[in-house]
Amino acid sequence: MSDKKFLLFDTIPSWYKLRWKPVQNKLEIHISEAYIQAVPAIPKDSGLMQYAKKKISENLFSSFNFDLTKDFFGFNESIFRKCVIPETKFVVFSISLPRIHISTGLSCQNCNNTGEYNNRQCPHCNGSKNQMVYQWDNAYTITESLQILFNLLNMGLEVEMSKDVLPQLFSLSICAERNMHGSSMSGHLSKDGLILLRDVIATGKNCCVALENKISDALKHSWFYMMKKQNNDYNCHYLRAEIREDANLCLTIPGDAAGVYTINENSRRDTEKRGCDVSCHNMDNPAQALACLVGLSVFFEELEQKWNE
Repeated sequence: MSDKKFLLFDTIPSWYKLRWKPVQNKLEIHISEAYIQAVPAIPKDSGLMQYAKKKISENLFSSFNFDLTKDFFGFNESIFRKCVIPETKFVVFSISLPRIHISTGLSCQNCNNTGEYNNRQCPHCNGSKNQMVYQWDNAYTITESLQILFNLLNMGLEVEMSKDVLPQLFSLSICAERNMHGSSMSGHLSKDGLILLRDVIATGKNCCVALENKISDALKHSWFYMMKKQNNDYNCHYLRAEIREDANLCLTIPGDAAGVYTINENSRRDTEKRGCDVSCHNMDNPAQALACLVGLSVFFEELEQKWNE
């Protein structure tokens, strides 16, 4: 019988983590050195390499690298290998959030350079008086790179790591297609992650609200940075986190009922012995995916702190 372990049912030492750095507007992925060393080299004639070369030939990207030991990973050097944390032996990979809604430097024609439209702030330039356009290329470069990185991190490699470290709390996958639902996300909240979420809920309503607010603030910060939107009541309503009493997390972001959520089926008989799925709804663009990754980073880091208590 195989001794292979599965994240939904077993405790497995952590091999990657997420971190949000709001001051720098950067998302970090910390990956175990042991895991990186275990990742096999990708053959030059593999489907992945052929896919990357095709993207280059179509002028979608200018370069690529899928070796986690190099200075950059992914397309167009979008994921930077920053440093190694000596205490944990985890390698820090850093991703700068892209500016998506940007100024052309020209005057806004919708409000005639006044910043107002029908006696209200111009919805096209957000009162800046500048013509704004959406530039998605850099955002898609990042999510295409993350798609490949998460695939490597979800290979299920048997890696010898210390059993005294934090357990792996999640796994994630992300799509990067330039069409409807093209930025969908999925994954798992591990058995240990779900136990910690229940512990947070058991602490009381105030603790849950504090965590909801912390995640919501991260969603708003990242969204407003990327989309250059105003921090008003309308936008804030669609950027929020909810921790439910049935031990589920729901992230809501702008879109057609868009968001990411856990699926903890409490009616299952084995619900205390397993983790649960992570799914999404109507994730159509990389701004949605990156904002949700930021929110999930805050959530997972809070669970880590709960485990360390």
